[in-house]
Amino acid sequence: MTKISLLKNQPSREEVLPYVWLLPERNDCFSSLQISVINSSLTRLRDKNTDVHTFRYHIGNLTDYLLQAILKPKVKKVKVTTPLEKRAEGIVLEAPVAIFFINRAGLTMGLSAARFLPYGTPIGEFDIHRDEKTLEPVLVGYNIPPEVSGRKILILDPMNATGGSIECAYKVIDKEYRQKRKQKFLGVYIANIISAPFGVAEVKKTIPEAEIYTVALDDYLTKPGETKFPPGYIVPGLGDAGDRQFGPGRSELFYGAKKMLSVFVNFQSSDIIKSK
Repeated sequence: MTKISLLKNQPSREEVLPYVWLLPERNDCFSSLQISVINSSLTRLRDKNTDVHTFRYHIGNLTDYLLQAILKPKVKKVKVTTPLEKRAEGIVLEAPVAIFFINRAGLTMGLSAARFLPYGTPIGEFDIHRDEKTLEPVLVGYNIPPEVSGRKILILDPMNATGGSIECAYKVIDKEYRQKRKQKFLGVYIANIISAPFGVAEVKKTIPEAEIYTVALDDYLTKPGETKFPPGYIVPGLGDAGDRQFGPGRSELFYGAKKMLSVFVNFQSSDIIKSK
């Protein structure tokens, strides 16, 4: 059965709540002020009048909070020598993680993660789009790092609607690392801005070990003919996350963000694992 045929019987929000970590409820991670900032950013993303630049800013802001909740980086004390040949005490963050994001919509999250995490953190990208007739994922290609042993696997996608793109990315990760290269990683983590109960249930069905972190858990997915949007959109949601960040298609804004990401990762490197 295709995902679109399953929309008639969607799980409720209450049914999947035990499977997600809701960011605004993480009092163990954030102060009341930080939770207010999280909710404020989410409101700006939902607002149809928010421009693309402001939209990307708030995607990045919420990505930082998601990373803090998921990773809880350890701090290591170090001593360094300054250009004045003086010793100074400081710290470095230790976050053994490998980041994977899904184009287009996940690019801003990937860029934010690259800036947030220690330089040299392995980063991979997937080009996946959705077949609007079936809501099944279509894998176009991928560029992923050669080594993830001993790291957490973190998949970034702003919208978990049907779970298809996340499932597709995970299957490649499992095949390329666990099966082909016998690499072991420290769990699978999913970071979303907004999730639908349907997507949460589908991801847990395919990836039982996954821990899902989301800023918001919305109500349901649109059904065929219900709105001007195609079926499979999250309600109330925020619309098309890719279009709202970059405009229609792969615009100059999209390629500009890709260029910024190239400071942190070279997807043309001979070490990169590429789709064939």
